[in-house]
Amino acid sequence: MGPVEQAVAPVDPDPLRRQAWAERRSEILVLSIGLGLMLVILLFQDWLARRPTLLGRLRTGYLLFTLFFVGWHDGGHPGVPPGAARGRHSRVPSQQAQQDRSGRVQGRQERAKLRIRRS
Repeated sequence: MGPVEQAVAPVDPDPLRRQAWAERRSEILVLSIGLGLMLVILLFQDWLARRPTLLGRLRTGYLLFTLFFVGWHDGGHPGVPPGAARGRHSRVPSQQAQQDRSGRVQGRQERAKLRIRRS
């Protein structure tokens, strides 16, 4: 092996996004089944409309599935593992962003004090 071949780092065959999807395979399966059920409901809605009791129960069950599984359990983001979105545009600011923000606030406070002293 020459020096050029040794300097090249091996490529990770399983990047982080694939690992995240593999870890949540069962949740993705349940969500896929739920989407398949929604497709069946939409395709056969005329037939279901003739059976109001069945439609009511099916609708209530699907709304509960959406609320509990998709909303609370899955967090509404099946492709993003919890804690992965810690970047520039995330709602949870990084430690560096918090430090930058506190520095700006302190700078504003100091400028305000200087203005008061000058007046």
